[in-house]
Amino acid sequence: MVQAAGEREVGDSGHVTVRILFWGSPDFALPSLRAVADRHELVGVVTQPDRPAGRGRHLRESAVKRVAIELGAPVLQPEKARGDEFLASISELRPDLSVVAAYGQLLVDEVLALPAGGSINVHASLLPELRGAAPINWAIIRGHDLTGVTIMRMVREMDAGPILHQVAEPIGPDTTAGLLSERLSELGAEALAGSGHVRSEDESRAGQDRLEPSGLGDRVLDAGLRSLAGGVDRARGIRGADVQSLPASFRGRAGGGARQRGGGGSS
Repeated sequence: MVQAAGEREVGDSGHVTVRILFWGSPDFALPSLRAVADRHELVGVVTQPDRPAGRGRHLRESAVKRVAIELGAPVLQPEKARGDEFLASISELRPDLSVVAAYGQLLVDEVLALPAGGSINVHASLLPELRGAAPINWAIIRGHDLTGVTIMRMVREMDAGPILHQVAEPIGPDTTAGLLSERLSELGAEALAGSGHVRSEDESRAGQDRLEPSGLGDRVLDAGLRSLAGGVDRARGIRGADVQSLPASFRGRAGGGARQRGGGGSS
């Protein structure tokens, strides 16, 4: 890699290295984290705080934290990703871009806009379908035969930003939410690497339509599963309600204490 004065590092192939701040928590985010670390400069990782888990209720770190430590990246674990002190801490990292994959909190405007290139998200559905939390589970419960991954630019409204790149993935008749989560996590990393939008410039913001906000993300999944039970195939409901694939905020109600594997919704 060579670097000219005042420019980012550029390899012999012409690949530009971007300073990326990564946000994520469960296993779903790991392929994207590794893809970022392999191709760019990982300046820091923001993940959820260690939480009590298991029968002993011992503190357990997120999957992303474990890998971030292995990669030697600085790790931030705010209870709330906002406020002057937190903004100052990520500003010191001088990120060109934030990449978010199943982080677990909604991000405020000041956080989204802090990097010069803004923030992009790896979302586990073909937006505008299935905005909000648990899109993997909903895709199976609703009987979709096709889903996928969307790389989108983040705005204040949930899953309403411009779509940058999408890759489709079929859903088989026996696919569980856990298996689909694993497939989409790998697909998300491939989409992120191949989208051409991991860059510091904000040129991709112009000329792209925003999606209209949806109320889907405001629903509580366990209540939604009960209300849909009479209107969907029982087997789909069982496959889609795979507890291990649920976002952490829902798993506590569904039996809690499970290792963080699922994800794929925004933030």
